[in-house]
Amino acid sequence: MIDVSFVIVNYKTLELTRDIIGDLLAFYPDVPRILIDNGSRDRSSALCECAPVDVLIMNNTNRGHGPAMHQGMEVAQTDLVFTLDTDTRIKRGGFLEAMQASFDEIENLYAVGWIRHVAKTGVSILPSQDPAGFCPYVHPYAAMWRRSIYFQLPPFEDHGAPATANMHAVQGSQWVLGGFAIEQYVEHMIAGTRRMFGGHWHPAEGEKARAWDEKAHYPI
Repeated sequence: MIDVSFVIVNYKTLELTRDIIGDLLAFYPDVPRILIDNGSRDRSSALCECAPVDVLIMNNTNRGHGPAMHQGMEVAQTDLVFTLDTDTRIKRGGFLEAMQASFDEIENLYAVGWIRHVAKTGVSILPSQDPAGFCPYVHPYAAMWRRSIYFQLPPFEDHGAPATANMHAVQGSQWVLGGFAIEQYVEHMIAGTRRMFGGHWHPAEGEKARAWDEKAHYPI
């Protein structure tokens, strides 16, 4: 039995939000869906209001992606929560079952997903950099978390890498992280909202308010 809830945050991503909810209905129709609209005030807000979800939170303002995910953590009724960005598409099922099995097997497992490494600023490590000061980071675009542990750690932030403080707090604790090849199941279209609203992300430069440049984009 799958005992997990999905948390999805919408911010002016009408087509993306519609498509990922459709994927959830196709692959995991019985898993609770929590949708947070981050003060979009556009057509995507109207979509959220009539979306087939179990819990809907309509924010008056854009609180930021991390704080909105935190709201989803607060209202979830399951101990395991799967955060899923709207700029993703599910290619095939089976990942919830496999990831939940990891939690059943490892008592002190906190989070499972694609692991990269970030500094305290959220900047990714590059091959030429000294790894000192960086820590493993489970990317929340498609990851599973244990809520009972999450609330013992710093919450998700309004940040380009919203789980940064959370992940750094895991280091030296009793909790552990698990890697999972989620890319085999979920396609990440990378920063869908940045493509729509401009800007790009590069770990050496930070976020820039300028036109999206696909060649300059660094996959996070």
